[in-house]
Amino acid sequence: MLLMSSLVASQLVMAGGIVSNTNQHAAYQRNFAREATSEIDAAYSNPAGLSFKEDGLEMAFSYQATFQERKTASTSPTFAMNSASLGEATRNYVGEIKAPFIPSLQLAYKKNNWAFYTNIAVSGGGGSCKFADGMGSTESTVSSLPTVANAIMGNRPLFNQYSVESNMEGSSYIFSLTLGASHKFDEHFSASLGLRGNYALNKYQGYVKNIQVNNPLGAGMVKPGELSAQMAQMNMIPSSTAQAVAALTADREIDCKQSGFGIAPILGMAVQFDRVRFGARYEFRTKIELENDTKNDARMPAYEDGLSLRSDVPAILATGLDVDLCKSLTLGLAYRHYFDNMAKISAYDSEWFNKAKYTGKGTSDIAAALEWKINDKWTVSATGMRTQYNVEDRFQSDLNFSLSCWSIGGGLKFSPVANIDINLAYFGVNYDDDYTKVYAPDMASYNPGRTDVYNRTANSFAAGINYRFGNKSKQAETVEQ
Repeated sequence: MLLMSSLVASQLVMAGGIVSNTNQHAAYQRNFAREATSEIDAAYSNPAGLSFKEDGLEMAFSYQATFQERKTASTSPTFAMNSASLGEATRNYVGEIKAPFIPSLQLAYKKNNWAFYTNIAVSGGGGSCKFADGMGSTESTVSSLPTVANAIMGNRPLFNQYSVESNMEGSSYIFSLTLGASHKFDEHFSASLGLRGNYALNKYQGYVKNIQVNNPLGAGMVKPGELSAQMAQMNMIPSSTAQAVAALTADREIDCKQSGFGIAPILGMAVQFDRVRFGARYEFRTKIELENDTKNDARMPAYEDGLSLRSDVPAILATGLDVDLCKSLTLGLAYRHYFDNMAKISAYDSEWFNKAKYTGKGTSDIAAALEWKINDKWTVSATGMRTQYNVEDRFQSDLNFSLSCWSIGGGLKFSPVANIDINLAYFGVNYDDDYTKVYAPDMASYNPGRTDVYNRTANSFAAGINYRFGNKSKQAETVEQ
């Protein structure tokens, strides 16, 4: 009768597809269209563009902080029997996502026509999601308990209240290391080849405990296992029924860690002219198999100790165009497509299925940015992006849902001395209308079904520093003059 709902990896991504993070440098948050750049953050966004840099070694470190709320308004007739809110059929659940420290590091060395680079970042996930009061999918399996108990008692209306303590928390990280090289074939064209290793680490902890119903033999609330034992002693129900009730309503806990590793190549190209620059990269799908390390007997198929699960990082095609409208003003455009539907991501509801199969044709981003170079020390920018998810209804759940959105960002770059750039940026997300999902009744378990309405908010802040060793850039020389 009662099964604790599986706690799956919450999508903690602020920018990207259902898995991928594209905000891997502070400059991205003030300019979503970085795919044609040849600055140091090209180690992620446009590797081929690095061979157009000035000779020398450059390093960048960025710090990002991301905060989200995932809100679910869940409605079911049986929720009205919750003793904490009798008569209220709608329960509100909030999942708080906190990623207060997401670091990234880029290194690039350019000599003549060659550039060598590395990018170390959190390329997926990046924080923890906590549902302090549980969620509708969990409570709905408990809320029908009074109805089931009445049926056991010959449909006598003895039970009309329940209570439960529930808490779910999960964290998800994909740590990545990219190594690669870029070669400039002539003054206009370059190409790159890289290899990225992804280490995925997920942790889940949660419980459903202290389930109680009103006591028809006395006052207050009582655990079903204790009550059924009393009823069995009074010959009101068979002892086998009492044992089954105790087992099905016992406390459930989960403490599970999942980890896995995968490698994939990255191809890139860049074309540059005096006032126009173009960049493109293709990241191949990374196959990752996660293995469960479960400390307790969770009695849930998704968390069986030693079980292997697929959790691929989808392939990405990214293109960008920068156009100098005048000496101080640049327009940036970018398009990214995430081939989510071609990945494999194991998920479990009442059966195992490939969650990525229900992402339609994948996810797409279209971004634009304006960057104004005020002088050699100050640059400001503003940016916007449309992210279109094409997920189907089965993909969505109160644990993990994706909503199409508009993102707005802005910030500045400050060069206090010749070889240092400081980036400061912010971006926020405005999600589309709420998504409504209807769960059909399950008469076998006396579950009347429920309706969920999903919404979310998100904000992110970033700061970063770029440092050029040795040879000074042309911009730095201008500053000195």
